[in-house]
Amino acid sequence: MAVNPGNAGRRRCTRMVRAGAFSLPGHAGVNKVFFQGRLSNSKTLKPGTYSLVVSVRDARGLTSASRSLSFTIVS
Repeated sequence: MAVNPGNAGRRRCTRMVRAGAFSLPGHAGVNKVFFQGRLSNSKTLKPGTYSLVVSVRDARGLTSASRSLSFTIVS
C-alpha cells in the first residue's frame, strides 16, 4: 500500500512495484546473464533494492517453475 495521510505514522512495509520486464534468448544447457541495471536503451533502474523473477519458456511453449532473487543497485 502506498503511503497516505492515514498510514504515514505506521511502520513501513515492503511494497513491490513492477519496474519493468525484458526477455532474452537462451539455449540448451547453462545460460548466464550479465545485468547492469538497464531494461532498455532508455530505461535504467535507479539505486534501490529489487526482486527478480526468472522463468524459462522452451520452444514448445512450456514454462518452468519461477525462481526469484533480490539484488541492490548502489549507484
